[in-house]
Amino acid sequence: MATVGLERAPKHRHSKPATPPVVRNRFAALQELCRPDREALLFVPGVDGKFNDGARKALNYLLYGCSGLEILESARNHIEQEELLLVISAGTCFLYVGSSEVHDKILPLVGEVPGLQLFTTTDAEAADMDLSEERKIISFLEMIEPFQAIGTELTPRADGKQATDKDRTMEVENWPLIQVYGVEELGNRGFFTMKHSVSDVAEELRGVYSRLDGHAVENVATTHVDMLAFHWETAVSVLDMHTPHERLSVAEQSVAEPLLSFFSYGLLRTADAAEQEWRRPRVSIGEATNDRLKGNGERTVRSGGEGGKVAVHLVMEAAEPNGPIQLARTLFLSSGGAAARARTFDWDGNETFDADDNQLSRAGRSANARCLMAAYRAVMGTHSALVDAFCGGLCGDEEGLRQLAVKTVEGMQVAWLEGTDVEKHLSVQLTATDLAGRRADHSPGSRHTKYLRVELSHIMSLDNPPVDLGAVVFGDSFVDAAGGQGLCLPLTGAVPRLSGWMGAGQEEDTHHMTNLLHRLRASNKHVHTTMGSLVFDDALPGVRMLTGCSDMPSLSGDLWVMQKGLVYTSKRLGSIVLDHEHHIASAEFFQESEAVGLHLKEGVTKWGILEGAGGGGGLTLCP
Repeated sequence: MATVGLERAPKHRHSKPATPPVVRNRFAALQELCRPDREALLFVPGVDGKFNDGARKALNYLLYGCSGLEILESARNHIEQEELLLVISAGTCFLYVGSSEVHDKILPLVGEVPGLQLFTTTDAEAADMDLSEERKIISFLEMIEPFQAIGTELTPRADGKQATDKDRTMEVENWPLIQVYGVEELGNRGFFTMKHSVSDVAEELRGVYSRLDGHAVENVATTHVDMLAFHWETAVSVLDMHTPHERLSVAEQSVAEPLLSFFSYGLLRTADAAEQEWRRPRVSIGEATNDRLKGNGERTVRSGGEGGKVAVHLVMEAAEPNGPIQLARTLFLSSGGAAARARTFDWDGNETFDADDNQLSRAGRSANARCLMAAYRAVMGTHSALVDAFCGGLCGDEEGLRQLAVKTVEGMQVAWLEGTDVEKHLSVQLTATDLAGRRADHSPGSRHTKYLRVELSHIMSLDNPPVDLGAVVFGDSFVDAAGGQGLCLPLTGAVPRLSGWMGAGQEEDTHHMTNLLHRLRASNKHVHTTMGSLVFDDALPGVRMLTGCSDMPSLSGDLWVMQKGLVYTSKRLGSIVLDHEHHIASAEFFQESEAVGLHLKEGVTKWGILEGAGGGGGLTLCP
């Protein structure tokens, strides 16, 4: 299924308005709470219910499309709620609407609710306050009379203790509408709680408000994903704004700050903030990725790698506050080695002819990065296999998924992992979170958002002796269908799976070839030995390169066109130099899209980060 989020996400925090099918389904959800010892649910909003907060929550859920924390802890209110009274039973629902204006607004929404009886005032009654109040009272008595056992949401005690029968009785009897129940002129029924038993259904209602339905899934897949993705991109931009040498001074806390601020600010007024601390965002660099308790500190790229050396990767994990979305990615502070014709030109712009140049620039830290990249690709592939197994009903528990993960990784026979103990260091975490950000049932088909996190730690290099390079982590949130039907809605898949930035030193030699380009631009007499002169004085900006790699499908950069070659410069990964004669086997022009497909000769290397990721030996350049 296509990934949703990002592109289609609305830019507001409120849920989308409810539609008639949504209202019908949500009435049915509350009807499921009715049983013989609780025949009906009563909701009296506004002054008639002494501004009962439970009634406001129920109406926001039923009629206004709200879900999760927007119901539970928001003060969001609608003035027309004060014109409503609602009784819900297993077979019938009763709704009183106090004005023709609200009636005309509500009627289209509730038209699909089966068995709904709608009470309202006549025009004459609406014009007279006394007659209008009388109609409301008579309607209420008619709505509630058939039921002996009533459930409603009551105000929790200030001391946090469980409400007693006396507490429940006193609160309900203090509602102005309930106080007229025993008026002699209306039948002398006595106290309301003498004829009707009252129970508090706050916890059960909270469970309904915090679980997924179709409308909530749409909100999660757009608004929730969009908000977390915005802060994720803000964190990633910290790496984008620096040059390779400046990135050496970047610390964990500076990258994590946008995610931590978003998470912490969202929990400021949340009653159960402590329950969400296990999801606190984390950024850890290099060696610290092996320990989940480390991160968000002053550790820098310069000294965060193995043995205090320069780090070549970091792990970033994020979660939205008071919501179900989580994700984790491994980001690489290396291109994995320079691309085709690495270090073809020295800093003076002169050609070099050392056949070993390409090999030298792909050793050292670049080789360690490629080892981690290979491990990360294995983890991503394993994650996909585990999600398919979970949603298909083949495996539903964490231990079973871990065993399948070990089998999957070992079956890939990744050469870079020959020195890594996969059985010992591969971990799988399966959790579920409700719409309010609390832990929930993660069994297959449960109506909560699932989060699957796969980690391979203590990845060993192929050096002799081997070096512990750290861990790679990948995690995504998704929704599965009940019954093991194999259906899955990935929620965070639009967040890039694979990202990298060239490292300082050997990898950036191929990036800013400004000296060469300046010489070629300065005079037509300056001609490159094999690729000739520049066709255009300036680069073609914003050219997109399609890599053929599903995990990093495209790059954005500038294209320098020469008579017999191309220089493509990506801000993140650096340059790839393609000599028509030596590197390009054939080219194909696609007129409709104005794209050019390049088929590279065998043995031509691209960036190390794209190795083993598919795509073959081709690249496509698009305007």
